[in-house]
Amino acid sequence: MSFLYKTFVLGWLFLCLSLPVLGQVLQKKISVSFNEVSLQVALEEIHTQHGIQFSYFNNDLPAAPVVKLQLKDTPLQEVLDRLLVSTSLGYTEHNGRIIISKNLPRKSASAVPASAPEVKQEAPRPKPQEVPEESAPAEAGPIIEPVQVPTVAPSRDFSEAPSPNVVEPPSGLLYASVDRAIFSKLETEPEPEINPVHVGIIYPMSNLGADSRQYVNRLSLHLLIGYSAGLEGFEASSIGNIENNYVKGTQFSGIFNVVNHSVQGVQASGFTNFSGDSVRGAQFGGFSNFARNHLHGVQSAGFGNLAGSIRGFQTAGFGNISGELQGAQFGGFGNIASHVRGAQFAGFGNIADSIGRGAQYAGFGNIAGSIKGIQAAGFGNIANRIEGVQLAGFLNTAGYVKGVQLGFINIADSMRGVPIGFLSIVKHGHRSLELWTADDFEANIAFKTGVERFYNIFAAGGQVQDPNRWGIGYGFGAQWRLSNRLRLNTDAISYHVFEKGIDESWDWEPELNQLNKFRLLAGWQFARHFSIFAGPTYNVMVSQVENAEGQIGSQLPRHTFYDETFRGRTNVKMWIGFNAGVRF
Repeated sequence: MSFLYKTFVLGWLFLCLSLPVLGQVLQKKISVSFNEVSLQVALEEIHTQHGIQFSYFNNDLPAAPVVKLQLKDTPLQEVLDRLLVSTSLGYTEHNGRIIISKNLPRKSASAVPASAPEVKQEAPRPKPQEVPEESAPAEAGPIIEPVQVPTVAPSRDFSEAPSPNVVEPPSGLLYASVDRAIFSKLETEPEPEINPVHVGIIYPMSNLGADSRQYVNRLSLHLLIGYSAGLEGFEASSIGNIENNYVKGTQFSGIFNVVNHSVQGVQASGFTNFSGDSVRGAQFGGFSNFARNHLHGVQSAGFGNLAGSIRGFQTAGFGNISGELQGAQFGGFGNIASHVRGAQFAGFGNIADSIGRGAQYAGFGNIAGSIKGIQAAGFGNIANRIEGVQLAGFLNTAGYVKGVQLGFINIADSMRGVPIGFLSIVKHGHRSLELWTADDFEANIAFKTGVERFYNIFAAGGQVQDPNRWGIGYGFGAQWRLSNRLRLNTDAISYHVFEKGIDESWDWEPELNQLNKFRLLAGWQFARHFSIFAGPTYNVMVSQVENAEGQIGSQLPRHTFYDETFRGRTNVKMWIGFNAGVRF
C-alpha cells in the first residue's frame, strides 16, 4: 500500500508540473515594436516572438490598418487593447488561446490608455484573386464565413500546408486554423439562469435533473457530487462540486471542488481545489490547490499549491509553484516562482527567476536569477545577481554582488561589497602572493584572496636555523589605497606552531601553541603586479608546550615585554616585531 501511495503522489506531482502553471496568457508581459505594419503582421510577430496562440477569421481583420506601437514588459491584455482600439474586434481567452472576433465584447476607446497606438484605416485595394467577403448583418448573430472558406479542424498545425480555399495571411501562417466550435460556443451558448436551491445526490439525480448545467445556484447541497453552471452563494457535498462557469461564494466538499472559470470566495475540500481562471479569495485543500491564472488571496494545502500568479500567500506541507508572486510562499520542502516581490520560506529550498525587494529563506538552499534583498540558507545560495545579503552555512555563489556574502565559502564573479568567510574567491577581486622575513619565522609565505576591503590569508612560516620550528596560519585583512602607488595593509594572522622541525616529524602536535599577529604594513607599488612592503607587528604567543627542562611555553620569541604563566599550565608572551618582504 505504501508503494502504491508513493506512486500516486509522484504521479500527481509530475502531472501538476506539466500543467501550464504560468498560463495566465492575458497577464503575460511582452515587449513589442511595430512601425507601420498591418494588424495581421503584428499578431504574427507576437505569435513568433512570444509563442501566443491566436485564432480568428482572416476576413474579420481590417484590410490594411497601420499600427505604430512600442511597449516594453506590458501585459498582453493591454497590448491587445491598444492594437484593437480602432477596430470592431473583441477578444477573449479560451484554453490558453486568444480568440479574436467581431462578435466578442470590445473595450471602448476611453478605456484604453492615452498612449494607444495610431491605427489608420485605409481602403483595401482589390486583388485579382482575393476571395470576396459577405457583409455582416446589423444585429448580433453567427459569424459570417468568407465564400468557400471551409471549417478547419482544430488539430491542424501551423506547419501544415493550407487548403487552397482558405484565405491565409501573407506570411503563410494559418491563423484561420481554429475550431469553429469555439466561436459557435462563445456566441450561441445561452446565459445561465439564477436558481435559488439545487439539491440532489449526484448528477443528474437532482431537482434540476440534466438541466443543472444551465443554472447558477444560490444554495446547492448534494449527497455525493454536485454539478451546475455556477454558484452565487453556498455549496456543499460529501465528495465534490463541479461548476462549468464561475463561483461567487463558498464551496465545501469532502474530496474536490472544480470550477472551470473564476472563483470569488472560498474553496475548501479534503483533497483538492481547481480553478480554471483566477481566484479572488482563498483555496484550502487537504492535498492540493490549483489556480490557473491569478490568485489574489490564500492557498493552503497539505501537499502542494500551483498558481499562475499570486498577490498573497501560499502555504503547503510540501511545495508551492507560482508565476509572479507578490507576498509569500511557505513550503515544507520547497517553493518555485518566476518573479517574487516578497519572501519565500522553505524547509529545503527555494527557486525564483527574480526577486525584487524580497527574500529567500531555506533550510538547505536557494536559487535565484536576480535578487534585491536577502538569501539565507542552511547550506548554500546561488544567484546570478544580488543586491543585498547572501547568508549561508557553507556556500554562497553569485555572478555580481552589491552587498555582503557571509558563508564558509564565498564565490563571485565581481563584487561591490564584502565577502566574509573562511575562503572567498572573487574573479575580478583581490589576489596576491607575499614572501617576507620576520623576527620570529625567518621565512614566510602567504596567499591572499577576496577583495581589497576584506581578504582571507593562508600563511606558512618557519625558522631557517635550529630548532627549525614552523607553523601554518590563517587570517584576514584589508588593503587601503593611500595613493596610486602607496598601500596600507592591516592583517591579523594566527599560526599553530610546531616545535619539532619538519625533518623530525610531520605529526600534528595537539598542545596549545598559538602565535597571533597583527601586522601594519606600508607597501609601495613598483609595477602593476609587484610591490615591496615593511612594517611593525604586534605579537601574542599563547602556549602550553613544556620543554625538556620543564619550562612552560614556546621559546620562539626572543625578546618580549610581557611573559606570564597562568595556573602553571598556560604561558603568554607579548612583543613588538617586524615584517619586510615582496608582494606579487
